[in-house]
Amino acid sequence: MTGGLSSLGSAAPEVARASGTGPHLGTDPDVSLTEDLNCLAQYSRPGPGVTRLAWTPEYMDACRWLERRMQFEEMRTRRDGAGNVIGSLGPTNGSRPVVVGSHIDTVPEGGRYDGALGVLAGLACARGLRQDLTRMKRPLWVVAFMDEEGARFGTPLFGSQAFVGEASDAVLDRVDANGISVRAAMGRAGAPPGRLSRARAVDEVATYL
Repeated sequence: MTGGLSSLGSAAPEVARASGTGPHLGTDPDVSLTEDLNCLAQYSRPGPGVTRLAWTPEYMDACRWLERRMQFEEMRTRRDGAGNVIGSLGPTNGSRPVVVGSHIDTVPEGGRYDGALGVLAGLACARGLRQDLTRMKRPLWVVAFMDEEGARFGTPLFGSQAFVGEASDAVLDRVDANGISVRAAMGRAGAPPGRLSRARAVDEVATYL
């Protein structure tokens, strides 16, 4: 991870830190969407823009930051068999959820808003909704889909295809520029590759916004 609170200036309140050294965790109730975007952007390979490729250490650190941000907003979090991060808020009465989200992986030297805005805007919605959970008739799921860009392995839509049950185990043998396969990268990140088919959850969903 590059940078830190000093590089964010006044945009990042010194409240809590991910893993003890990273950007703020958003425990200030007045933290803004812009502040969250700035903090997430710090999880990047060194260099211009934001480089956060699937299954890399900086990507997995970003996922842990996102999970803690979700948990602060009283969301229940999990990762599915494709590495998608899912935060849920609201009723647990069996009603099907409304899903929002996007992705937090990037292309090399990408921008800080592409994908990340879709995820963190969903988190901002959850922050507003949790002020009065009695208004919620359905759960809200905020999802960060794994490897939507496909920049590392040539596997775009990896997480969302798994979510709708269209992923193939054949993609696990794709390799990056260093000869590392998806299967090996998942293993290094602590995600058993044999669970890809278990990521299908589209049948549980009411609608996606």
